[in-house]
Amino acid sequence: MNRRSARQHDGELVRSEMLQLSVYVRAGDRLGSRPLYCEIIDRARAAGLSGATAIRGLTGFGAAGRLRSPGLMWSRGSEPVLIEITDDAAKVRAFMPILDQLIGSGLVVLKPVTLSRVVAAGIAATAAPT
Repeated sequence: MNRRSARQHDGELVRSEMLQLSVYVRAGDRLGSRPLYCEIIDRARAAGLSGATAIRGLTGFGAAGRLRSPGLMWSRGSEPVLIEITDDAAKVRAFMPILDQLIGSGLVVLKPVTLSRVVAAGIAATAAPT
């Protein structure tokens, strides 16, 4: 069996400077009848951002310092949810006013990141990821 190291590939290594938006809310936060994290993801998609992911956290605490974790005192809907969106800086910044309208409380973090991916041989480096 021919095994290659993780550093070897048949395509081109593409690196891009991007901006990552991280939004921390609670699973029970709602906008009308919908979960807030679903609304944020739907709006990001409608705004043409390249992708968004919502991740439910196991435990955490926020500004109030109240630990939210599973156990006897677990309150359904209080678990943390992290929504991450990564795209070019202009698109992420253009989405910020939409996000400001959606969230009343929560933590929003913007940070520069370097995206690194391998593009298969014969596929243009500018092709959108699937």
